[in-house]
Amino acid sequence: MNNVTVVIPTLCKSNKVLKHSLEQCQECDRVEEVLVFDNTLTNFASTLSKVKVFNEENLYVNPAWNKGLELTKTPYYLLLNDDVIVSKEVIEACGVLLDENKMLGITSVVTTSITESEIDFYMNANAISLEPEFSIRDENDQFYCGWFVFGRTNLWKPIPKDLLYFFGDNWSYYHNFKQKRKVAVLDNYTIYHVTSTTCKATNKYQDGTLQKEEALYLKYLNTPAPTSKKLSLCMIVKNEEEKLERCLQSVKDVVDEIIIVDTGSTDSTKDIARKFTDNIFDFTWNDSFADARNASIEKATGDWILILDADEVLKKGSREDFEKLMNIPTTTPVGYQLHITSVVDSNGDIEEIESYMIRFFPNLPSLRFKGDVHEWLEDSTKTILTPVTQTIRLFHDGYLTRNMEKKSDRNLKLLHSSKVDKGNKIHHNFYLAATYSMSNQIDLALEYFEKWEKEALKSNVDLSLGYTVYLYCMNERKRWKEAIDRVTPHILKCWHNPDFCINLGICYENIGEYDKALKILKRATTFDARNVLSLDVASVQWKPYVIIGNIYLQQGEYETALEYWEKSYDSSQRVEVLQGIIDVSYQLRDMKRLEKYLVEMKTRFKDYKHLNNDVMYANLLFNQGKIEESIKLFLALPNGQEYINTIIQGLISMERFDEVEKVTGYVKQYTLESAS
Repeated sequence: MNNVTVVIPTLCKSNKVLKHSLEQCQECDRVEEVLVFDNTLTNFASTLSKVKVFNEENLYVNPAWNKGLELTKTPYYLLLNDDVIVSKEVIEACGVLLDENKMLGITSVVTTSITESEIDFYMNANAISLEPEFSIRDENDQFYCGWFVFGRTNLWKPIPKDLLYFFGDNWSYYHNFKQKRKVAVLDNYTIYHVTSTTCKATNKYQDGTLQKEEALYLKYLNTPAPTSKKLSLCMIVKNEEEKLERCLQSVKDVVDEIIIVDTGSTDSTKDIARKFTDNIFDFTWNDSFADARNASIEKATGDWILILDADEVLKKGSREDFEKLMNIPTTTPVGYQLHITSVVDSNGDIEEIESYMIRFFPNLPSLRFKGDVHEWLEDSTKTILTPVTQTIRLFHDGYLTRNMEKKSDRNLKLLHSSKVDKGNKIHHNFYLAATYSMSNQIDLALEYFEKWEKEALKSNVDLSLGYTVYLYCMNERKRWKEAIDRVTPHILKCWHNPDFCINLGICYENIGEYDKALKILKRATTFDARNVLSLDVASVQWKPYVIIGNIYLQQGEYETALEYWEKSYDSSQRVEVLQGIIDVSYQLRDMKRLEKYLVEMKTRFKDYKHLNNDVMYANLLFNQGKIEESIKLFLALPNGQEYINTIIQGLISMERFDEVEKVTGYVKQYTLESAS
């Protein structure tokens, strides 16, 4: 269980202590990574696999802790200094506390100061004392100093920027205390601190830094905690009795208000909604999703808006996650793109793709939706920022084939009738082309692409999405050379879109220009899904790796092909990719890799049936000397006796008669057992 990130700033470090703590972190199973911020630019380095070193001049203690928390991906954090002696047992104890108490905010343990000459003694884990003391500035303004802080990542509040050296741990405690979160003490351990080696980096005591930061801290201490913001969930629904309750259950404890706008349900949708809210409003459907969305927002009384559809659930995210974002001070309106995992059908298989959409934003009159179909959030002041947050995630299963056929028909009808969308010819024709392509009506898709291109080339719009649809259609028609010739003049204007790169790379692959295909496809692997304009986020997750692997396979570079397929599988967990790795590993007689992925297949995809996998696994067991297990597995297969006969003939030809006897003996034994 790797669920802790350790953050250590180092200024004037005791290398002996720092290296000791890093070794303890490396040995602790709880620790996933250690982030070391080397302020001295002394090129501190570590060979430990969990340690990452950042050389950053003048990034002092508290800013380094803040930076570490920005980079942290684990649910728990541990903040240290370079002069703190810690053991893996202490870190494990922190993890246990955090596991047991879901509302734990921050724990800070007072340390006992020691001198440099005492370091070696206290590095002995057996010498760790059993006299705990709690380190806080309490309600009576009594001050204690500590150097060891751990807690839950989603409850972290950044330390104010003007506190550089001191009071970062106290600030963390104060924030959690003000939020009325339970604060626990790490029992039975005292952490040892080598007498202020960190603070000797400058003349902070002499130049008044300590006094200055203490005054600032007291100011923050006496500042009232921000009032809690109100969050409104806004939904539009119609005939969603199958999925609505699942959606509302996932979010009911997170939001303060639920607004349901019903556009004409004839099933039990409204009855289900009434279990969760009285705020249910009828909306006469006018073929505009934007109008319906805006009607729901107009009813909201919250400070912030969360948008969900009935076929979505809150997969990850707590009230604290939302509050943290809602209470960030800003002079510019900020909405957030949420990470959405969508389940889709792909050639009969189920797969997951990731995307990012603005679903969480302040309730401001300037923020309203536009567009009858494929509506988008528009800010009339043109100032809203839309960063991505990974702390809140949604799950969506509305892209399954049984749903998509209905959605495509509905969207095509609305697109053809929409006056708003027709007013923007470029937008309108693009979505018609894209929708027809997704429903495999390629001729109509190309017809509307032609209309899109005619207008798009006269304007300053992004060309990449339109040409991506075109390339997809031409790949379906196998008109690869024609497609390449048409998009070549516009490549530099489309180079930022991984979808475009993928589809262009496929064209070059199919005409045999592998070098160009590889160059373009490898570019597609360099994108971050959070920061790209993409119709299919799979383009930056796993697709390019698969296609690159296929090209190397065609060129006979099997090992390189496997490396790329492994990268694809790591990010996608797709069964067909895993099967390709298994098949090629068997052909190469790469038994170590074959065993790894056969076990992975049996463990992860228990219902997946592929006869050759069982044959390969039985052969693998046989080659490992596990003859009895192998024979038992062979006999369970259709035509299993034929496989065994082939093995026996091979053994006879190699004069390995002892093994022939073993095989025939096991066959007789299991045959008799089956008969009885």
